[in-house]
Amino acid sequence: MVSGQSPAEVLADLIAEGVRRRQGAVGVLVRDVPAPDPNRLLHSLAALRDEGMDLRIAYLREGGQAAATDAGFDGDSFSTEVEQAERWRNDRDLSALIVVIAHGDEAKLSSLEDFSAISSRDLKAILVRRALGEEAGQSEVQSRWWRLLDADDTVGLAPLIDYYTALVGKTGHDFLDASSREIGHLGLLADHEFFNDPHEAAVKRRLERNRDLSSRLQMLNAQDRRRISDVIEAETDPDSRKTLQEALSQIDRTRVEGGGSTSVSFQAADRLVRARTKKPKPDTPKRLPTEKASKIAAEALVDEDRAEDVAAIVTNLQEVLNNLDEGKLRPETIRTKLPDGSTEAVATARLDLLNLLGKVLGDDTYGGLIDVDAPDLESALRRFDVEQHLVTRWHGDRIGDFLAHLSGDDAGAELGQCFAAYVEARAEVLPWIRTLAVEPLAVAAYPTTRAILLTYIAAYEALNATLRESFEALFERFGQDAPAVPVALRPLRGDRRCPARPPRRPRQGTDRTVGGAAALLPDVGPHPVGGDEQRDDPDVPGPVGSAALLWAGE
Repeated sequence: MVSGQSPAEVLADLIAEGVRRRQGAVGVLVRDVPAPDPNRLLHSLAALRDEGMDLRIAYLREGGQAAATDAGFDGDSFSTEVEQAERWRNDRDLSALIVVIAHGDEAKLSSLEDFSAISSRDLKAILVRRALGEEAGQSEVQSRWWRLLDADDTVGLAPLIDYYTALVGKTGHDFLDASSREIGHLGLLADHEFFNDPHEAAVKRRLERNRDLSSRLQMLNAQDRRRISDVIEAETDPDSRKTLQEALSQIDRTRVEGGGSTSVSFQAADRLVRARTKKPKPDTPKRLPTEKASKIAAEALVDEDRAEDVAAIVTNLQEVLNNLDEGKLRPETIRTKLPDGSTEAVATARLDLLNLLGKVLGDDTYGGLIDVDAPDLESALRRFDVEQHLVTRWHGDRIGDFLAHLSGDDAGAELGQCFAAYVEARAEVLPWIRTLAVEPLAVAAYPTTRAILLTYIAAYEALNATLRESFEALFERFGQDAPAVPVALRPLRGDRRCPARPPRRPRQGTDRTVGGAAALLPDVGPHPVGGDEQRDDPDVPGPVGSAALLWAGE
């Protein structure tokens, strides 16, 4: 470890190492990561340049220009504009590696998403390998611990860098002691006994218990704290009483001021949680009889008397779902009292799915490609973290560029008009996307939203009809230049041929493979998966409707 490095400087070193490993690619796109130290990063890239690595750098974050000048980059090899990166990419005679350092939300980035991505997950893996080559690799227990952190998707890049820098300069017993004492940087409770049982299974159990305690501390209510205060007052050991009182006071300060609870130890938290007594069940009125919302919606399609019930369900779902806590991921049951006052309609909202939809669907976002190591779709939804698992989003400007390329042909111009009509109809559906994801049949049965959906489906069908009718003419004019097969302009059945995008400079010595991948493919009808219709270009958007999550395991 290098003593005195800040987290931003460590991150800069990790990015530079990631760039080194992408030598031979057309370009590298660093996005959706914390802010690196620009001076450290650009001097590290200058060192790669001095070693003979030809680079072109587009630095879109703050502080880039001054740092580039100091590192010796001139206007021929450095820019602060994404447009320059596009020009470099389109120069067929340029063999240099193009490096784009971005926040992730800049306009036109979607045009560079064929670049090799350096994600938070990639940088986390580099950091773990770096740690294992230093003091952490000197102990079998610590080696297993760092590999566990690498595989644990709940541990993000920024917390792991903070943890790494907290251990800088420590060796031997001091390093082992700090490894347990500093785990507060990982969002855990300080636990000096964390590695007392060094076996892998024991460390995993201790980790899960630590997380459970931390979560339960955040859920203490006023009654819990009063009961805990009574237990503290009854404590006969003055030192134990002082420790517990300080822990409870720290929790109260955290609730008022925000921040973490790293000063609360695992042992104190365990005592506080155990101090709670089981609350007596209050005398609550009996719940009303329930019906599934989907059943009521199905009946409303043939029974006009249930129209008021469907209206109540959709109105309540829309209000509740749009005000849900974004941080919650567990399924939530939503109850709607029906107009007759004697029955409740129940619907279950998968908040992990709603969270995912919110990350990849929007006014100008038409889906995305998710790469997450999970055995099944259920596990993928539970583990999804946007920083680590979202490979790419499909943006409207990318589709617009593609259609603009075809607009020189009458068939292409007509296709662009149909797509514009589709986008207009889609905009009316988007505010209902959460309710659609929870109770689609209810939305379809409610007259107000039914009209919106019918307009949307008609626009979608018109778009696909235009695709089928104009496909041969477009292929005849553009097909020979086609470097990829965009799903967006593929007929609904069978033919893989398609009009071309503008040609791009080919990759040099790179191969992009995905093991278990979830693709959020926007569509309103069945979308074939596998066989001749298997999706093989993550850059290319689907038909841009409502979402269906498709899982392809390893």
